[in-house]
Amino acid sequence: MKKSIEDYKNKIQEYKSSKEFNFNKLNDSIKDTQQKIDIGKSDIKSKETDVNNAFIKMESIRAKMDSERFKKDDILYDIKNAEMKIAESKIRIDQIKEQIIDKFGENIKLKSIKNYNLSDISYNVEKTKRSIETIGPINWAVSDEYNEQNTRLQLLKSQRSDLVESEANLKDAIKKIDNVAKKQFSDTFNKIKNNFEIMFETFFLGGKGTIALSDTDDPLNSEITIFAQPPGKKNSSLRMLSAGEKSLTAIALLFAIYQYKPSPFCILDEIDAPLDDINVNKFTKVIKDYSKNTQFIMVTHNKLTMESTDCIYGVTSERKGISKVISIDFAEK
Repeated sequence: MKKSIEDYKNKIQEYKSSKEFNFNKLNDSIKDTQQKIDIGKSDIKSKETDVNNAFIKMESIRAKMDSERFKKDDILYDIKNAEMKIAESKIRIDQIKEQIIDKFGENIKLKSIKNYNLSDISYNVEKTKRSIETIGPINWAVSDEYNEQNTRLQLLKSQRSDLVESEANLKDAIKKIDNVAKKQFSDTFNKIKNNFEIMFETFFLGGKGTIALSDTDDPLNSEITIFAQPPGKKNSSLRMLSAGEKSLTAIALLFAIYQYKPSPFCILDEIDAPLDDINVNKFTKVIKDYSKNTQFIMVTHNKLTMESTDCIYGVTSERKGISKVISIDFAEK
């Protein structure tokens, strides 16, 4: 048995070493075949993938074609509906034109309507119908009423023109009057101002007093400001003066106005009441100077004023309920 195994081994060895069989070449051939098989499988998988992708694309294209076919059908349907609406609109327009011509005559001008909306036009037509119905039946007397109102309008226009012209004339007259009044006021004011400055110095035996307009551009509506500065004082406002100085300043202004247009008689009612004795003496001295040309009648309770007069008239009551006038003429004594 051992010999037979050795024989087999030898035979195998001889077989391996023989030219008819080369084990390495066979192994290489098997590897090449296996590699070709693997490459073939890979190509098959790649082609299967390509086939699947092509099938997917084909299905997508088929779905798009179906969608486009449906859209085309919808568009054709919309076109047919639009054509039907256009035809109905044309028929409706023709009917409306006939109705308008029936109501308003053939002479009415119908304007072409472009880019219209049927619902808007229908709404406007119905609105116009309701407006016409609201107006009511035609008033054939409206022409006569128009002529009557037109005549009245022309008359009113004529009257308005007269009023406008009168207004212009009045404005011109007012302007002229204002100019004259401003001139006269300015002249009068300047003269009274000069008189006041003189009278202030006369009453106060010095000092400085004057008057001024707060708005020289509009003298007729301007306020008049009085500046008074008695001798020995720095202030020029009436607020800083005493009651007697204020009264004497007012008296000086009254005499300045009186000097502008003097009269033969002048009545003074207790204007010396707030004055002290010194200012009363100043006041009576001025009265004596001006009494040469004017007769002054003074109502007073001041004794110094009474002493400076030429004649006194007094009222007394000797008995209850009975009054008596007493006069004293100093000139006769």
